[in-house]
Amino acid sequence: MMRASLPRLILLLPALGCSASGGGGSGGSGAVGAAGSSSGGSGALGGTGGSASGGAYGGGTIGDGCTSDDDCTDPPDAECFQTIGGGPVPTITFPGGYCSKGCDTSEDDQCGTTGGCASSGMSGGRTTITLTMCVAPCKDDTECRQAEGYVCRQIIPGVGYCALP
Repeated sequence: MMRASLPRLILLLPALGCSASGGGGSGGSGAVGAAGSSSGGSGALGGTGGSASGGAYGGGTIGDGCTSDDDCTDPPDAECFQTIGGGPVPTITFPGGYCSKGCDTSEDDQCGTTGGCASSGMSGGRTTITLTMCVAPCKDDTECRQAEGYVCRQIIPGVGYCALP
């Protein structure tokens, strides 16, 4: 089910100047699970990973596990992403849920007390897809929910965000 508040998914057909291979750039695959670029928005990405491995489903902050929107409390308008996309864009499934919300990398303080805004994209053929959402910051994989498949995608050494490989 797609809601207006889901992360911005941008589909450009045809995209001029895109390459047939996955985009280069730093940050690797990010949340979309394909090669692309990543750019951090808010300064919160330089912090620590928050409570990504907190209680039964974490403390309700960005990046914590969840089963419903009620599990996500910081920021108050965060949602539980379990599966997003579909149709003309890839379906992304978040194991154990992922507290997040759509954001704008040019604005600060949208992602609660521990989260940051990041943008991941992939391009291939004549299509470019960008996913911009609040993510849990990390320095290495141990700060992410590794048991559920999340890893730390490095933007620069020691500064990254928890995402799917």
